Amino acid sequence: MNPTTSKRRGIAAIISALPALVSTCFAWRRKSEEPLYFANSITSGVHGFGCLTKRTDGAITTRYLIGKRGSDDLHVVPCSSSSDLPYCVLTDEAVAAEDLINAQVLGQGDATQLVVAGGTIAFGDFLVTDAAGKAIKLPTAPGTYFIIGMALEAAVANDHVEFASCVPIQRVVS
Repeated sequence: MNPTTSKRRGIAAIISALPALVSTCFAWRRKSEEPLYFANSITSGVHGFGCLTKRTDGAITTRYLIGKRGSDDLHVVPCSSSSDLPYCVLTDEAVAAEDLINAQVLGQGDATQLVVAGGTIAFGDFLVTDAAGKAIKLPTAPGTYFIIGMALEAAVANDHVEFASCVPIQRVVS
């Protein structure tokens, strides 16, 4: 038998088996109890895993910043003060205003989250936002802060730190 003919037959057999393989994979996926999420609407509704699609009020050059409400309910911006009411982690970057990004709601979903550290953080520290939208340890200085969760690992400034998020809890330090 000619080796070239043998290779052609092998390739033909693989190509003819591909539709069955692809069909089997998709049939398995359709039977799965886990829903498929292709995209999130920016309007009201039910959003899987606590992820919202929002528009930005300006450029965002760093992923995993703590976010707050922007110019309206459909817009987000990074927190700019320790007393801002945060509600999400901005998991995307944006080149300009009106770009669509993912906003992962704090205290929702079934997974831990990442955020950029704004200073030295130890495991177990309660996290709040700083003036750059980064996570810092709950300060002892007087002020109003919103706890967003607990650090699950140590980190230093500009590291990504994994944390267990919670619905923001106001804490007044006096």
